[in-house]
Amino acid sequence: MLLAAIAFALATGDVVDQLFRFPVPPPPPDPGPPPKCCECSSKPGDLPKFAKTLAAGDRAGRTRAANQLAGILKYCYDPKATALLSPWISDPSWAEETRKGARVVIVEHAGWERVTEAVPGLLHAVEHDPSADVRAAAARSLAQIGDPRANPAMRRALRADGRNSSIVLALMETRGFTDAELAHALEVYITGDPQSDEALIGLIVAGRFERDDVAVRVVKAIDDQRASSQVIVDAVMHPDELCKRAAPQLALLRSRGGVRAGIAAAILGQTILAGDDADAIRAFRAAARFRMSR
Repeated sequence: MLLAAIAFALATGDVVDQLFRFPVPPPPPDPGPPPKCCECSSKPGDLPKFAKTLAAGDRAGRTRAANQLAGILKYCYDPKATALLSPWISDPSWAEETRKGARVVIVEHAGWERVTEAVPGLLHAVEHDPSADVRAAAARSLAQIGDPRANPAMRRALRADGRNSSIVLALMETRGFTDAELAHALEVYITGDPQSDEALIGLIVAGRFERDDVAVRVVKAIDDQRASSQVIVDAVMHPDELCKRAAPQLALLRSRGGVRAGIAAAILGQTILAGDDADAIRAFRAAARFRMSR
């Protein structure tokens, strides 16, 4: 609700108070050292043994073998091993997941290694898996494999899980949206409800304003006081492309005075705003909180 209030506040002159209340994003966490590659405890020659155990009716044995093989795949690439585990993609009950994230590893490898045998399982998982992580990984893998059956399944999945950005990205990669749908979503993001599913698609279409037409439209919407709350915050947080692609429009916005001038100054990266325009100075200070948190 706070985000939704910012765009309205811009039109009513109260955007500064809203920006001051809006929490500054925390700094990104330290990713730590990259994982060390290990010497696999099992070599490809062990696959017949794994295959025999996985095909047996003993679920306990299948659980041990599946999790062990998934652990090997975390560090090693082997399409044959991924294919052996493909039944686990569509059926979480095929084996118990004793190694956290084991199924996600398998789903990801299915895409990285273009394991076509896994496509039926991926199609089922992207729509029906109870895990959001698995659904997202299945969408990414389907996009990487490029199977023509993927788009209808991902469209259905998106209708049920409209905030899943991985499915949106996968559909964009496979051209699963029409040009008209993408244009409408971009307009909703720039001027509409920032909490809608279409605004998420529009946000992804906009990227970080890396298209001239998008950058100009964003600055013009701020100038016309039509910009959504989401796009105002994003413009302050990711100003580089706006400064490069919409410099004349930002200069005009900066000359307006008042709240819009303060926001433009923050986007332009000014470190201090002088003068006696109190509204511009307060807006600049509020928006600069986001700029400095980058």
